[in-house]
This record gives sequence, structure tokens and C-alpha cells, in this order.
Amino acid sequence: MSVRVRLLSLALALAAWHQFAARAARAAPASPADSPEEPGRLRVGISLGGTHRLGLAVEVLDGSNAVEFSLGTFRFDVITLSVTARRYSGSGPTRPYVGAGLWTILAFPGDDFGYLALARLAPGIDWKLGSEHYAGLEASLSYALAVKRPDPQDKSPLRRHFLPLPAAYYKFRPRG
Repeated sequence: MSVRVRLLSLALALAAWHQFAARAARAAPASPADSPEEPGRLRVGISLGGTHRLGLAVEVLDGSNAVEFSLGTFRFDVITLSVTARRYSGSGPTRPYVGAGLWTILAFPGDDFGYLALARLAPGIDWKLGSEHYAGLEASLSYALAVKRPDPQDKSPLRRHFLPLPAAYYKFRPRG
């Protein structure tokens, strides 16, 4: 399957998810306490899976829009960095979202250095657990863009296919 066909099918799947999320958000009852976030509000948390095995995340919210920055690792000689723009639907305690962004894996095995740059689409669901606590699930689809292998002798080509990565997170809003 060509890259264009894959990207088109991914775009159609993302559009279908957004339609589903919008319908689900309209059906969910809203209360004044569940209104969209104030501009500039922060949420900080931890996540398991997705762009890393274990990571820290900071999310800056502005109404239904957000930008998330995360730093994580798969193991001690690998660091992952990601930035994802999110669009939340609805105003209830359960808010579906669609995200898109970039992430990179930096590897430092021995004296060598390598990286892998990827694009990602990240639909998910965010649950409000309490006044300042949130949990969520995400199904990220990643696509490799560029690679520099740590081993200079490794000349194998970059495999271009979509990689599904599930993730779960817990976040809270710090006071102040």
C-alpha cells in the first residue's frame, strides 16, 4: 500500500473518530463545574505507554485546545520527547479528543548516538476524576519520518508503516 493511500485512510479514520467524539460529547450531560478549561491552565502528570514506557507530561490548556509536552524513556539509554496539539470535544466529565504532533527517540548506546523522528495522530478520551484530577486513554498512531542509526555500519532503510501505541495517563492541576 502506498504512503498516500495510508495517509488518506488515516485521515478518514481520524475524521470518523472526530465525528463520533463530537456526538458523544453532545450526548454527555454537562455541569458548570465541567466547563472547558481556563486559558493558560496547566495539568501535570505521568503516563505509561505510547511515546515512552514511563514519562512525565505537562499540558497547557486553553478552552478546548491544548498542547502537551512529554519527556520519557523506554530504558536508561533512550530518551523520548514529544509535543502534541490536542482538540477536546464537549464539556462534560468525559471529553474525547484528537491530537497530532511530533516525537523523537534519542538513543545513547555506548559512545554512539541515534535518533528516530516520528509524526503521530493521537485520539483519546479524558476523564475528570475529581475537582483537579484526570485520567485518560489514548491510541496513538505513529509514522516514521527520519532516522539516524547509532551503528554507522547499519545502512538498512527506514521502515515506513503506521505503528499503533496505546497509552494511559494520570494528570492533576497544580494549585496556584
